[in-house]
Amino acid sequence: MQCFKITREKKLSASEFKGVIEENEQVLLIMSKDEIKYYNTYFNWPSRTIHTCLSNKPIPQVEVYEKFDFGVLQKITFNSNQYITQPFSFYIASNYLVLIYYSEDQWVQTFCQALIKEQEAKYDMSYVFFRLLDEVIQMDYYYLDNISKVIGELEENVLNEEDIEFSKEMITIRKNLAIFKRHYDPLVDIMEDFVGNENSICSSQSIRYFKMLKSRVNRLRMQVDSLGEYATHVREAYDAQVDIKQNRIMKYFTFITSVFLPLTLIAGWYGMNFTTMPELTWKYGYIYVIAISLLSSFLCLYCFKKKRWM
Repeated sequence: MQCFKITREKKLSASEFKGVIEENEQVLLIMSKDEIKYYNTYFNWPSRTIHTCLSNKPIPQVEVYEKFDFGVLQKITFNSNQYITQPFSFYIASNYLVLIYYSEDQWVQTFCQALIKEQEAKYDMSYVFFRLLDEVIQMDYYYLDNISKVIGELEENVLNEEDIEFSKEMITIRKNLAIFKRHYDPLVDIMEDFVGNENSICSSQSIRYFKMLKSRVNRLRMQVDSLGEYATHVREAYDAQVDIKQNRIMKYFTFITSVFLPLTLIAGWYGMNFTTMPELTWKYGYIYVIAISLLSSFLCLYCFKKKRWM
């Protein structure tokens, strides 16, 4: 577990956690989910929130209590051609912020060390939390822009009728968009709570930061919805291309059937072998049948050309 305190000079500084938070003290604690039970003896958080923290894959959510807020958020990273969610839980009150991490990635600790180096900053606990949330969505514009480019390339491939695994790629796109949608919903909830500030956690100076951050998250969420609609349009374009290809194939089959239908009729007619059929005794009957067959085929071709059906 790591402990950071906000000094009298409003700076973030590494410190030790003594188990008691003094009245005018603001403390930032970073711990793993395995440490949460031990340190809960100092805070007495509700058991349901502890149970959520101890789960291996907590679901993003936000719960508002009288003196503190609890929630599970996630940071999205891109690795090995896929988007990976890194969940973290938090407890925030007016005098403390507790962050619980689940993965070995130490981005939270790196974030805190970066805040310590900002010598000109004037911190309070709500502002530290604002900077944390800002870090969470820092790369989202870049990620969503990449998804937009992937959808655009897929659309070009569809229009150019290139051979692609469309369904597989579209499922991946929709899955990624769903990840971002689940990512933003709890973020909007916590922003609305901080802007309302009903439990007096957020300082009056920091409310404007959360209003700005709420607007950014709303824009990102709208961009996700827009990309979802874009993907739907591409899907409809692909379905239209499939229908055109099927119609083209059916057109060829219809043409071939129309050309060979008279030949099938002639073959069936003269295949009956009735003894009273006069053509069977004709000297040039075989040649006549060949001529009639060719003539019927050429007539079909001529009609199709004239009607521009081929």
